[in-house]
Amino acid sequence: MRCTTRKQRLPAQMRGLEFLFNVELDLGIEVGDDHMNHIGRLIFWLCLLVWPTQAVSQTLFCPETVKDDEQNKAQARRYFDLGTSYFNIRKYDKSAEAFVCVIKLVPHSMMARYRLALSYDRLGKIELAKEHYQKILDSTAKEAQPLKAEVKKRLEEFRRQDEEKVTAAKAAAERQAKAEAERQAVAEAERKARQEESAKAEARRRAEKEAEIRARQEEAERERRAEKAAREVAQREIARRKAEAERLEKAYQAHRAKEVAREAARREIAQREIARRKAEAERLERTIREREAARKKAEAGITKKAPPPHPAPTTPAGLTSRWWFWTGIGATVLCAGTAAAMGGLALQEKSEYRASCKTPIVQKNALTM
Repeated sequence: MRCTTRKQRLPAQMRGLEFLFNVELDLGIEVGDDHMNHIGRLIFWLCLLVWPTQAVSQTLFCPETVKDDEQNKAQARRYFDLGTSYFNIRKYDKSAEAFVCVIKLVPHSMMARYRLALSYDRLGKIELAKEHYQKILDSTAKEAQPLKAEVKKRLEEFRRQDEEKVTAAKAAAERQAKAEAERQAVAEAERKARQEESAKAEARRRAEKEAEIRARQEEAERERRAEKAAREVAQREIARRKAEAERLEKAYQAHRAKEVAREAARREIAQREIARRKAEAERLERTIREREAARKKAEAGITKKAPPPHPAPTTPAGLTSRWWFWTGIGATVLCAGTAAAMGGLALQEKSEYRASCKTPIVQKNALTM
């Protein structure tokens, strides 16, 4: 049977689960076949897997008991299967809610109470688990007999755990008391040590203060002596640097005078070299002109003779017989000599410029030392 009034009070998610319960019940009971019962349960499990979020999003609704025991048992079976399903997928909080509903509907169900105790046990609610384990152990029902051995074993484990906790708590308390006594003894010893250290420190401070006063006086005297010696050293150093600066200035002037004289001599040599090369070029040019004039005269004398009936081909004169060849050579020699002389002068000027630039820097450094 289905209670329409109760369904109207269920939320939407719970109504879905109620529908699944009814499908399972209809497929299993109305057909009356074990094979179809398994098929119905399979359909129920598939629907439950498809509907996980709706099934666990709300608190499980537990129906009220009615006067009809068969209806209560039918409702209890469905909630028992639901609790078993939640227990198998490790949803122990939901399985506990389902088994609570089973016990509410059928209070004498030892298997539901055992599953409820297991759910509380897995959730860590040890006291609630102990309570239901003890009820199973105290029960005389036939259903509780196969469960008592496991329940006794689990209760014995709880008892051992409690004893271990008590023993551990006593040991911890003893250790804490011992540690507190040691701490107090250490604190007393530290207090006495601090007092002795304070007295020693006071004596040390007085001695250090007196020693510091004497050290300051000695340090002041040493500083006065060191300052006097430093002034004397500075004066001697200043005098030495002045003398060194004068010596360097004289050396620089002498070096400069020598460089000027060498520069004048190099210029005179360069001018003489230029004049010599110019004269050499003019001489070469005159020679070329004379040879060109002689060649022209020779050619003029040859043309006055009668030409042969069949003149033989003549080879063209070489480059050395041309006047412009020797003129070019003379100009090239003149330009090369002039360029060499000017290059030498430029290199000499560069070296003199570098020397003149370095010497004042050396002199300035010597003066600042």
